[in-house]
Amino acid sequence: MYKEVLKLSRDEIIRRLEGKAKKVFPMLDGVYIIFNNKVEMTYDEFLEMNNTFKPILDLI
Repeated sequence: MYKEVLKLSRDEIIRRLEGKAKKVFPMLDGVYIIFNNKVEMTYDEFLEMNNTFKPILDLI
């Protein structure tokens, strides 16, 4: 679904997120991404994470 939603190739998603997300790698026909591994995240931390990654993936 990443192709329909993000309009980016798998390699482009990986390129944009490398060094920014905790972990990103190809998996089967998609991309496995760990944006944050913090179990208890506050709403403000969630918003900060969202505001970081949305522009990188052209979601805003």
